[in-house]
Amino acid sequence: MIIVGTSGICFDRCLFYLVRLADRYVLQINSILDFPFAHLSIPLLTLYGIIISTEYDGGLPMKKERVAAFTDAVLAIIMTILVLELKKPATLTLPALWDLKYSFFSYTLSFFWLGSMWINIHNEWESIERINPKTLWVTLLLLFFCSMIPYATDLVSGDFTNKVAQGFYGVFVILVTLANIALSVVLQRENADSPKPAHIMEKRRLLLWIDVGIKFVGLALALTVYPPAMMVSVIISAAMLMIGIRVFKLDWEHMER
Repeated sequence: MIIVGTSGICFDRCLFYLVRLADRYVLQINSILDFPFAHLSIPLLTLYGIIISTEYDGGLPMKKERVAAFTDAVLAIIMTILVLELKKPATLTLPALWDLKYSFFSYTLSFFWLGSMWINIHNEWESIERINPKTLWVTLLLLFFCSMIPYATDLVSGDFTNKVAQGFYGVFVILVTLANIALSVVLQRENADSPKPAHIMEKRRLLLWIDVGIKFVGLALALTVYPPAMMVSVIISAAMLMIGIRVFKLDWEHMER
């Protein structure tokens, strides 16, 4: 047991340094090629390292707290990147700040949308006891889609009425929601024998499917008639989720009972 545990620790340390080294060279390559997604390498490579290291953790299963803590950290980084993408006014005057109204609106919407998603993930993870390798990979996919939100937000901020920019934003917003649904399914299957109420997770997924439907309508309108309809649909779907969770008592306060 001691030998296996020591081997797992040594492997984790070696993997940590390999990931750090990979981060350095990926960022150097990105800076040379002027690749716009340089910030994605750090969270994705680090999460990949965590996934690989679970195979060599002395035979012990990955604890949900470890994955939840890392998910929190990556989402915090992504939400911080959002504010770094805000453009500065040409001059420090009220008219110049008003010219950036779409940038501030896009930033605010993306920040609170990601924040509300984090709250919902937190509530759902509190109702589970075990995770499996599928959970790790679906979480990786979810974080990848989330990491694209700052870039998509920057595109929309640059040209708010551009249907391509709004469509690009909408695609990743929908992909994030679908990844959330997939994560919920994986978690429920792994915890099928849990005493916590599984029917609540099913009802939450039903709300998420309605959420996806609203966003698809917004995407269709954004690509054909009215580009800002995409962000309007995000606001409508977020409000629907908040109201639905409270009305049907699907929050963590009621999941404890």
